[in-house]
Amino acid sequence: MKKINIITVTLISLLIFAACGSMVAYKKGDNTKGYLQGVKTINVKFDYSKTAVGKFSSQQEYIAKKEADGKVGFGEKWETQKTTVFIPKFESLINKYTKDKGLEIGTKVEGDLNMVVYVTHIEPGWNIGISRRNATINLEIEIFKKGETEPVVIYGMKNVPGGGAAGFDFDAGYRIGQCFAKAGKELGAFFSKD
Repeated sequence: MKKINIITVTLISLLIFAACGSMVAYKKGDNTKGYLQGVKTINVKFDYSKTAVGKFSSQQEYIAKKEADGKVGFGEKWETQKTTVFIPKFESLINKYTKDKGLEIGTKVEGDLNMVVYVTHIEPGWNIGISRRNATINLEIEIFKKGETEPVVIYGMKNVPGGGAAGFDFDAGYRIGQCFAKAGKELGAFFSKD
């Protein structure tokens, strides 16, 4: 009985630790967040130039397959969702978590710092009613001081999940949007921690 209690406590501790851990992984540069000292605004640019989608090595291959399967106008919808769904979800959540620090982050913000978010992989997931899989995204985030070309810090985020509550997420754009919302939340919380 004592052995079972020890195992249970250990498992619960591991779950709590995993839940409290940040999805933001330090890769290179200033690991102290000293670059945020006195900063009130960060301009964000999203870069999809090297984005793989699902099993496809590029967005172009993914779009071509979807359109070949009869989804007319899929490429236009895909591009539109970046600015109407993905970016707004990211900005909304990141700013929700950084507003108490007096930090505003966005694509239309004149920034004290510049942040480039490289979207390296998108897994759209699926939901066909009887089977579903959350979407995920991988990001690499580089932060630059204004006017500089060498990043002050680089972070990575892997397998950021996105899906709908109660399984009503039949649209891939919605699921991917939830990934961007989660990424914004995680990054905002990370920037807000001292």
